[in-house]
Amino acid sequence: MKKLWFGPISDALMGTVVFGIVVLALVITNGFAPLLEAGTQLAGRLVTLHPVLERALQAVVVLGVFLLSVGLLLVATLRLTLLVLPWTKEGEFTKDSNEWVHLKFLLMTSILGRKLLSLFVPFFWQTQLERLLGARIGAGTQVSGLLDMPFFVTMGDNCVIGADALISCFEMKPSGLVTGRSEFGHNVTIGAESKVLHGVRIGDAGFVTANTTVRPGSVVAPGCQYFGAIKRPAKAEA
Repeated sequence: MKKLWFGPISDALMGTVVFGIVVLALVITNGFAPLLEAGTQLAGRLVTLHPVLERALQAVVVLGVFLLSVGLLLVATLRLTLLVLPWTKEGEFTKDSNEWVHLKFLLMTSILGRKLLSLFVPFFWQTQLERLLGARIGAGTQVSGLLDMPFFVTMGDNCVIGADALISCFEMKPSGLVTGRSEFGHNVTIGAESKVLHGVRIGDAGFVTANTTVRPGSVVAPGCQYFGAIKRPAKAEA
C-alpha cells in the first residue's frame, strides 16, 4: 500500500480539522455575544415580546452566527488547501492513494461548507457561492444547478446552468474514484435537470437539452446541441 499523503491516521486528522473549526466558530460566536444581546434588547424595546420568545429569538440568532462561522471557516480551509495543494489531476485513483485522501478532504470541506452557507445565501447568489468554492466562472454566467466539485469547473462568459442541473466532476467506484475536469466555453446552456458527468468539454454556444445526461468524457462541439447520445447543430433547430 502506498504511503498516504496524510499518513495512516488521515481520517482522524480530518476529524481534528473539523473539530478545530467548530471550536473556533464557538469562540467567534462567544465574541459576538454582547452585540447579540444588545441587539435582542433593542428589538425587545421596539416590539414587545414575551420573555420566552425573546430568549428563543436570541438562541436562533446565536445558532445562525455559529453555523455561518463554521461555513465560512470550512470554505477558508478549502481555499487555503487549494492554494497550497491545488487539485489538477484527472483519472482513476484507488483508495490507498495520496490522491484519494487529498480529494476526500477537499470534497468534505466543499460539501459541508456549501450546505451551511446555503442557509444564508439566496438562490440568486448561487453563482457567487460557486465562485467562493473555487469554480472559475466568467462574467454574466448564471448557475442555478449544482457543481459537486466546483474547484474543478471552468465556465466562460454568459453561460446558463438550469435549475436542478448537475455538473459532476467525479464518480465513485468500489475501488476508488474517477475525476475529470468540466470545461465550458462562452454562451453555453445546460438545460434544467440535466446531468453533465466528469471530463466533459462543451464548446462556445453549446446547448444541452433538459433532462439529458452527458456521458463522461463527451465533447460537444461549438454551436451544437446535445440530446443524450445524439448531437446536432443548433442552427438545424432554428
